[in-house]
Amino acid sequence: MTVLGTYRAARSVLDVGYGPQSPDHEIFLGEAGALARRDFMVVQGLAAVLWAATLAGLYLVLADKGARVRAALAALGVQP
Repeated sequence: MTVLGTYRAARSVLDVGYGPQSPDHEIFLGEAGALARRDFMVVQGLAAVLWAATLAGLYLVLADKGARVRAALAALGVQP
């Protein structure tokens, strides 16, 4: 019988999918908090970009009582 494996001293690590095809997939204690903070910052950045795009769109539509939208529609040959 042949056994393939790796001896590791006990430490605070959870091996996920450990085997010859996927070595060293580990979850360390404390990484969830750092990942959550990074994800939170990404979500905040995306929300800021969406707010900016929304405000820019509102400005384009509402500035000069819709003159820009009417001009764009007229250029396309569409009656407002």
